[in-house]
Amino acid sequence: MLCDCGSTLQYCSQCGKKVLAPASQDIQTIPCPNTVEDGRRTPVCGTMIQSSNRFCHECAWRISSKAFLPGAAMCDGNKPNGELCDNIMTPNMRFCSECGKPPK
Repeated sequence: MLCDCGSTLQYCSQCGKKVLAPASQDIQTIPCPNTVEDGRRTPVCGTMIQSSNRFCHECAWRISSKAFLPGAAMCDGNKPNGELCDNIMTPNMRFCSECGKPPK
């Protein structure tokens, strides 16, 4: 389920719209944006993933529906606990919701 603003809840917490499940013909394919593996930064995985999948079959990244939004990319910050941030950021975000880093 995905709202125009990237929410994956039944009702979007950002805009209040009811979120609808994408139709099967709306399945998107993009390169996997994951840059975190075994606790370290790596080059982008790049394996083609589909919006209907739950995990990347190459790097096992749990696919975020936000990754399919235009201009989305993985945050390169660090979480407060020291872990590498793997949140997906979109161009309309001023700061990462996981680590607080502003986008590049």
